[in-house]
Amino acid sequence: MTKIPEPPDGYGGSIDFNDESIPLHVRRNEAMRLLQVAELAAKERGITWARVEAEYYSTKAQDTFELYEKGTPATVIQQVIKGMPDTNAALERRLAEEIGYKNAVEAIQCFKLIVRILEADIEREWNAQKRM
Repeated sequence: MTKIPEPPDGYGGSIDFNDESIPLHVRRNEAMRLLQVAELAAKERGITWARVEAEYYSTKAQDTFELYEKGTPATVIQQVIKGMPDTNAALERRLAEEIGYKNAVEAIQCFKLIVRILEADIEREWNAQKRM
């Protein structure tokens, strides 16, 4: 059997996909279950990312207006705004949520690949039994 990639962190199931003592259809079903888990995680993380990104832009706008009211030139505001404590913290949360979302999307692709590999192995075994 072709070596199957390891699932991403946080998506490990109770079945090792490389364990050939476990029937192929059981491993495929587990990969399909984990695919559904990853799809739900991507949806949740995408919604969280959108919320956190909106908070980031609100914080950035608020800090921009504060700097403008203090008389800071607009050209300088563009250079220093992401270093402001509130904006910086909001930016950090936004980037963390983006990474979490992208990780969940990558997990979806990983489990799709695992399912395809296992289905190809099932088809190969099925065809080998037909020839006998």
